[in-house]
Amino acid sequence: MKKYDNIVVGSGISGLTLALILGLNGRKVLLIEKAPQIGGSLARFWRKGLPFDTGFHFTGAFSEGGLLCDMLKVLGIEEEIEPVFLKEEGSMRFVYKKEGEVYDLPYGLDNLIAKLKEYFPSEEKGITKYFEMMERICNNTVTMDLRKISLAPEPIDEDFVSVDEVLDGLIKNQSLRGLLSAYCMCYGTMPAEASFANHSRVSLGLYQSVAYSGTCPHSFR
Repeated sequence: MKKYDNIVVGSGISGLTLALILGLNGRKVLLIEKAPQIGGSLARFWRKGLPFDTGFHFTGAFSEGGLLCDMLKVLGIEEEIEPVFLKEEGSMRFVYKKEGEVYDLPYGLDNLIAKLKEYFPSEEKGITKYFEMMERICNNTVTMDLRKISLAPEPIDEDFVSVDEVLDGLIKNQSLRGLLSAYCMCYGTMPAEASFANHSRVSLGLYQSVAYSGTCPHSFR
């Protein structure tokens, strides 16, 4: 049996990217895929010479210095991707129909925090603590730094605490709890089941910037 430094399960965009970055860091990698072809939800089809990618909707961490931006540079394809940032008012709107409430969340982490405190002034301390916890978790997750990606992350307390449990200790307003846990939808796990650490690692980049992407015209050739 061959020996590998790392085994990556699944050849979707995350698996392919991780396997390549690990390889670029000198690691011996085994990529495992159950399907007859690689790519997962990246399945591409063509119409009249134009490519259509079915697996991408929107993402965070696309701005300069973000994790996805760094990944594209390492992969050498940053010129092939043109992010379209959702900065317009109303781009990120949450509607509570039963309660008759509408919340427009602005672009950028600082703007978002300020707006949430404006919407929910009695929850200011909880909002501050919530985002401080998220930033601490992400800053201390070695796999979110491409220079350290070959290192194994150490478990932290928030890996074993759910999003709901954190919110129980910080936030009373139910509408605000819904807004802060909304990005659980991005990875299909209920707030009562998702660890707060993983929720932070997924969500912080989305709070910093949200974008969808287009393929640059010269890549059609």
